[in-house]
Amino acid sequence: MIFAGIIVFLHDETYFQILAISISNLILFSILVIKLPFKDLPENIINSIAEILLIISTGIISSYKEDNEPEEDRIFRGWFIVAIWALVFVVMLVYFIVNVVREI
Repeated sequence: MIFAGIIVFLHDETYFQILAISISNLILFSILVIKLPFKDLPENIINSIAEILLIISTGIISSYKEDNEPEEDRIFRGWFIVAIWALVFVVMLVYFIVNVVREI
């Protein structure tokens, strides 16, 4: 709900959006590290790494505002972000499948 509010109400303020989302991600990361809300430690670690990568990717995305750089650099950064999140997705999927198989 907070994420949607940030996106909708700060539509014209791109950098403020990124700052607000990064701050909320830092708060969530802090909660993950301090409270350890998940049962398994590996699950806490995976979610913490995902939050760190989300903060890094929002930092990379914030540099897209500059139009004076070569298009190849922008494309490379975009695919780099896609690769990071594909890797996170695969790791989370494998962990989920291992847990499901372990419970059977």
